[in-house]
Amino acid sequence: MAANDEFGSAAGSLYSTEEEPPKPGFAGRVLPWVGWAAAAALAVAAGSLQRARGLRSAVTEQSSKIDYLTADAAAARQVLDAMTDSSALRVTLNVKGAPPAVPQGRATYVASKGTLIFLATNLEPLQPSKTYELWLIPAGAGQNPIPAGTFRPDAHGNASVIMPTLPKGVEAKAFGVTVEDEGGATTPTLPIVLVGAAAGE
Repeated sequence: MAANDEFGSAAGSLYSTEEEPPKPGFAGRVLPWVGWAAAAALAVAAGSLQRARGLRSAVTEQSSKIDYLTADAAAARQVLDAMTDSSALRVTLNVKGAPPAVPQGRATYVASKGTLIFLATNLEPLQPSKTYELWLIPAGAGQNPIPAGTFRPDAHGNASVIMPTLPKGVEAKAFGVTVEDEGGATTPTLPIVLVGAAAGE
């Protein structure tokens, strides 16, 4: 009877004992988070790469614009240098067999910017103490002519006035050329040897 009790108690203890689940180790606790961390790192890296590509594209675009503007400015400088070079060859073309051309001037003017380019051909030579002077005649009533630069023709009668200092926003009624003493004048001296009215005047 005592043996049966011992057997029963042993059997009871065998069935009543609950197995405790094994505790996860360090790797078990960390590994699930490693995947999330890797995914987050990849997302951040992809975003950074995308931003870097965007910045690289913007820098490339700006660099292209700067190159274009630099080339454009260099070309404009070459045109200006050629037009103002005293050694440049200037040739006037006329109908073959036509009588000698008369003095002529051409003005290109942008009032809003105060930009003026004047080219003259077939001008008469001047005495050493004299100079030609270009005048802007404003469209506004009561406004005095504005001196726009002095010039002397070369041996072929060609001359130019490029980008003189002029106030911006002055609408032109006409342009005129006079002969003045060396150094120019503040008011035109008659006669006006060349004159041209603005379109519509």
